[in-house]
Amino acid sequence: MKKLVLLFLLLCIVPSQAQVRAIKLPELQAMTMGKDTLYVVNFWSTWCKPCMQELPSFDSLSRQIKGPVKLILVSLDFTENLKTKVEPVIKNNHITATCVLLDETDANTFIPAIHKNWSGSIPVTVLYYNGTSAITEKKMQLDQIKSMMANFVPGTY
Repeated sequence: MKKLVLLFLLLCIVPSQAQVRAIKLPELQAMTMGKDTLYVVNFWSTWCKPCMQELPSFDSLSRQIKGPVKLILVSLDFTENLKTKVEPVIKNNHITATCVLLDETDANTFIPAIHKNWSGSIPVTVLYYNGTSAITEKKMQLDQIKSMMANFVPGTY
């Protein structure tokens, strides 16, 4: 019994690391289709300095979210860099938000499928809510992310 209590306490004290897996575009699109949920989707890469600078703001947001809001961090690194670059960044920065790697190579197809106004630059954040979307192509701080959310869906922040 003491071992079970100790194990439970350790699981509560030690934060779990986000699992990163490679997904295709249809799965990402399905992840953002829920009704009455605001999806905040940030696209980033390990080689993008502004992306790396804003990751802590998004992770902080993931710890503050309450209600029907879901945050998804989408790495645009090459799939072969999942274990050597993406996972170490997630682990070393203690990121707990949902993180996936988009396993697509045809930018001419996946970029406009994600948002018609996306130029392809990163970092980029796209909000989805009940069939509508908004996009911001710039590095963001926590207060800017919250403001974008509140402007898009009043009452979220």
